[in-house]
Amino acid sequence: MSTETAGNSDNKIWLRADGMINSAMGQPDGTAVQRWNDMSLSAINNDAYQNTASQRPQLRTLASLGINGRPVVRFDGVSQSLRFSTTNDLNNAGPYQERTIFVVFRTGANVTTRQMIFEEGVNVRGLNIYIENGRIYAGAYNKVTSDGPYDGWPWIGVNAPVSANTTYVLTLIYDARNAGPDPNNPATYTGTFSLYLNGNLQGIATGLGWLYGHPGNPGLGAVVGQTVLSNNMADTQPAYFGGDIAEFIHYERVVNESERIIVENYLGAKYVANPIVNDYYAYQVYYGADVVGVGRYAAGDEHTLSQGLNPFIMVSIC
Repeated sequence: MSTETAGNSDNKIWLRADGMINSAMGQPDGTAVQRWNDMSLSAINNDAYQNTASQRPQLRTLASLGINGRPVVRFDGVSQSLRFSTTNDLNNAGPYQERTIFVVFRTGANVTTRQMIFEEGVNVRGLNIYIENGRIYAGAYNKVTSDGPYDGWPWIGVNAPVSANTTYVLTLIYDARNAGPDPNNPATYTGTFSLYLNGNLQGIATGLGWLYGHPGNPGLGAVVGQTVLSNNMADTQPAYFGGDIAEFIHYERVVNESERIIVENYLGAKYVANPIVNDYYAYQVYYGADVVGVGRYAAGDEHTLSQGLNPFIMVSIC
């Protein structure tokens, strides 16, 4: 969380299910979600939407159906999904060298069948997060060898076990800012891909280069068009997600450790009491919403100015 101005934000998407009931256009439980409004301050509007009425997920606002009593968008695992427009924020420009994505999701009863939570790209370049065979996979790929520097690398990512009917705060970080050839193996690059679940590092994969433009509608809750899986093979199956998404945050940069921990504390306090590693907030039960913070992980790794959705600003003067 930081202080930003409209049109000058590195947070490119911020979807909150509770934003749909807190707005002037608040919706009741069971409303079909035609458009999930982007609350970020990006100059580009990156709403998630579904123009086909029969394929719209549902907004669940009843406390008994939500996550920690808070609203969710529920996908049926059969035909429901949302998508984003192709924009320079997400996939139309490039080469992209940085990404940080946070997702609060709850699995359904089935964690065996492949289910796409988020994907951007097609059969040669892209990034995705999906469930299959009791594991969550997150990775990226740029298989084209004629894009420019640091191209031509397969799907590279991390996977970790997940359980049915369980809430997770997922964080992925793609960092190819210094993705030059590995001096010990010139055929590979040195970009990294990290996956966290509830603040716990699940692994860091290396060998990634730059991600060039990958037009085509990104999908939330299903594949739109094509994607590439961990076996490095392209696939056109929609792989509908059967579960809930409460919040989705997409940064165009790599957040530092201080910022990552603060965002995970915000999400952890809001959706699950004490779910995370590095839990620095002890008041989840009564004051779990809209947590902001400042902090210092190490010298040079700090977050010293923070503001939520209200006028209150927190500043560190140390």
